[in-house]
Amino acid sequence: MNYTPLQVLRGVDRMLGSSSARAKKQQFCSARLLLLLSLKLALGMVATASPPRSVLVTGATEGLGLAAAHQLVEAGHTVLVHGRNAAKVQRVVDSLEASGGKAVGFVCDLSSMAEVRRLGAEVSAAWPALDGLLNNAGSFDGDYTGKRVVTDEGNEYTLAVNVLAPFLLTSLLLPSLRASTSPPARVVISSSVSMGAAGSRRDPNPNPNPNSNP
Repeated sequence: MNYTPLQVLRGVDRMLGSSSARAKKQQFCSARLLLLLSLKLALGMVATASPPRSVLVTGATEGLGLAAAHQLVEAGHTVLVHGRNAAKVQRVVDSLEASGGKAVGFVCDLSSMAEVRRLGAEVSAAWPALDGLLNNAGSFDGDYTGKRVVTDEGNEYTLAVNVLAPFLLTSLLLPSLRASTSPPARVVISSSVSMGAAGSRRDPNPNPNPNSNP
């Protein structure tokens, strides 16, 4: 699964399909391609590092996170697989190990800052020196019902997952990341093409909740 930029371009061209479908998919695929190439470049800096490294990938059970996990294990690195579904996490860990890689699973709901703190503590305890962090997990529209979702901690769901969680997790793991020095650790943050639809997903209740707990 180690694709060259040319192979990615050809794959996107096949995804676009017919001319009628092309117009509908062009913007999405173009943005996704840019993200994939940027992610490949950033991960390449980690994947080509020697000796073998340890990298935590959030949202590693599907999509770009899963692809990144496979690329890293193929390069001989250990992947810390994060997901919110224990069964999916275990399937990915088993798949990576079956391919000869090293992987360890972590389950955490990133919409809960208490859960993020637990994840940070668990990873820090297991890896006092962590070589990389890929903040990949994200959400577009909460639980995808089209309704505003607020967590038990008082945070809007998408904001919690996309902004608060990666900021908090990175902060919690900074001591472990700083302990990796040969070469220095890297933090990679992926984004989403769904940002282009933000205008149609405006918060119907933008007033801040005084009881929120980031």
